[in-house]
Parts: sequence; C-alpha cells; structure tokens
Amino acid sequence: MRYITILALLFNCAVSSSDIKKTEAKKEKVRNSAVWGTEEDAASLSLEESIVFVSSNFSTINPYEKIQTSLSYYIHNGEVHLTTFLLYNATVFSISFDDNSRNELYNCLNKFDEWAIKAKKNNDEFRKEVCQIPMSMDFSFCKGNGNIKFSFDNTINSDVVLIFGISKTPLNGDKCNKEEFSGEDFRYSWNTWKPLVKHFSDELIKKSVGAVYLKKKKINATYK
Repeated sequence: MRYITILALLFNCAVSSSDIKKTEAKKEKVRNSAVWGTEEDAASLSLEESIVFVSSNFSTINPYEKIQTSLSYYIHNGEVHLTTFLLYNATVFSISFDDNSRNELYNCLNKFDEWAIKAKKNNDEFRKEVCQIPMSMDFSFCKGNGNIKFSFDNTINSDVVLIFGISKTPLNGDKCNKEEFSGEDFRYSWNTWKPLVKHFSDELIKKSVGAVYLKKKKINATYK
C-alpha cells in the first residue's frame, strides 16, 4: 500500500482515508483458506514441503534465447510463482502472483484462449493486449512490485503467441544493487501455455495443496 501524506488541515479526512486503506490492506492479506488451506495447515509444513512444482522448463518460441520457465505453488504464502532462467547470462528471476492476481490471471488466460479460437474461426490476424496483472518480483537480492502485460499475437504465420511483457519495475532491498528491472518481453507459443491454464484454477490448486496436507498428516500419523 502507498502511504499518503496529508496536510495538517486535512487531518480528519486523512484519518478516515487511512482507516479505509488499513481495512483494504487487511482484506488483501486474508488467506483464501478454501483453496490454500488454513494458516494452521500451512504452518504444519516445512518451507520445502510448502513448495509444489507444477511444470518446469517450458521455453519461449525462439530456441536461441535459451530461456526456461517453471511454475510452482508456494503454499505458505498462498501464491503462484513463475521462475524464469535466462541461461545465456545465468540470470534468474521469480514472478509471484498473490491469490487475487492469480485469479485475475486465470480469467485473462481463458479470455486469451477464447480469442485464439475466435481468431482461427474468423481467419483474423492481429496483435492486442489482453490484460495487465499485478505481480511481485524477486531478482538478484532485489524485490519490486509492478505489472505484467499479456498480449495476443498471431500475425506471424497465423501461429498464436502469448507475449509476456514485464514492465519496468523499481527494485529495492538491503543487498540490492539495482534500481530497476529494465522490462522485457517474452514470447511463448500458446500451444505451450494452454495446458498450464488449469493450474491457475481454484479447483486444481485446492486438489494439489490438499494432497500435500494429506501426505503430511499420513506421515505424522505413521511415524510418532
């Protein structure tokens, strides 16, 4: 949340505004227990146990870029993470979506798929932004918040491409020596991304997370 400095003459209004913002912040931080399990459930897992790898090493459409991305769930935080490896310069950065952003992204990707089906039926070729989704970034001991722009493009050989556009993102952190992530676009074949869409849904996350809790309870009950 951004902190707003108000002139002393507007103090009463500032208090009211602050109260509203605090309430909104609390709402944003409420855990979606129906999908991710309760705080108590999550606390029963170690850090390693709370990370669920869903899919790994899916690449951009240009094999010479040597870029690989993996998708995982972070149960402790109730987040979905996309970790990207830029093999050509040994750079690694992680994009995380909180539960609200994850749900927005799921809807966005389904909309993208609807466009792909409609464009094929109508023989339309175009490039257009589908949505922008809030995200958090971890990059070289730095952290930042920004947006990812998801765009549709089928103007080259009618192949449907998902453009994953990371905006310029201010960075900070005690050990951070970078002022910002400069921003970059990655192009993925929709044939690569389409099978991943279901992994952003409430149903599949709940199923995957539930299996982790069940395994933990079984281990605890067996080895006392």
